[in-house]
Amino acid sequence: MIEDSRERISHGLAQLRQTIWDELIENGQHTAVEIPVHLRCLSGSTAESQITLSTQRFAGARYDSLTVATLATEDGRLCSLTVVGLPSQTSRAPILGVDLIALRGVCSLIAVDLAPLDDAYWQLHSAPLLLQLESDLSSLVVMRKRPLFTEGTFSPLALIAGGQKGHELQILTAVQAFLRSVARQSADRMSVTSSAERNVIHTKRERWLSAERQNRKEHNALARLFGPDLASEYLERFLFAPSAADPADAAVRMTSQNSEISYGHSA
Repeated sequence: MIEDSRERISHGLAQLRQTIWDELIENGQHTAVEIPVHLRCLSGSTAESQITLSTQRFAGARYDSLTVATLATEDGRLCSLTVVGLPSQTSRAPILGVDLIALRGVCSLIAVDLAPLDDAYWQLHSAPLLLQLESDLSSLVVMRKRPLFTEGTFSPLALIAGGQKGHELQILTAVQAFLRSVARQSADRMSVTSSAERNVIHTKRERWLSAERQNRKEHNALARLFGPDLASEYLERFLFAPSAADPADAAVRMTSQNSEISYGHSA
């Protein structure tokens, strides 16, 4: 039964990854961004299997940075999917966050949010999508208490839950429908024109990134798989790294051992 659920989860995550590629990356005309070679593919182990974390990052008109990461066991089965979409700083669109964890054959964590950067835009365009997702999953998940680090940065409708056994494909199908709805939203309504609005959005975005860097549970989980130093670099200097202080800057640059490394966030 566990093997069957792992197959279902791997199949569902593969379909989700394909939807992200088709709907957000290709249709959204996003192109690959170079990231440090040593962060593209991390190898570690659990008590049950060798495990690999594969990461790609893309950028385009809609997202300054769209990061997609998957965990796979040594037999190639997917057991985790993470998506972080940081919108262009000339956009009112929310931050897209998806974290799906299923290391032991059950969906132990389902975290999905559209974190608001512009409250009016979020109420009109993002809240309905999150409400629909909550409705679709209401009988399939068990809601969890919101972690302290999410206060003031995640949306009030952020979904943080654990999946009920036997409903893995239904859960992942609902998240797939949610991502398709996100991708269909027109970029034409998102544009910010004034520098004052851009500065407000930049501040909210940095607050969200800072909050994510305080997520010790995620840090500790990665540290157990890949070691504390690599976990810190991946989360703090790559996935949730601060953006450039000036929204007009083209990219974040960080220096390591006297050579410049691009961690891929543009702003």
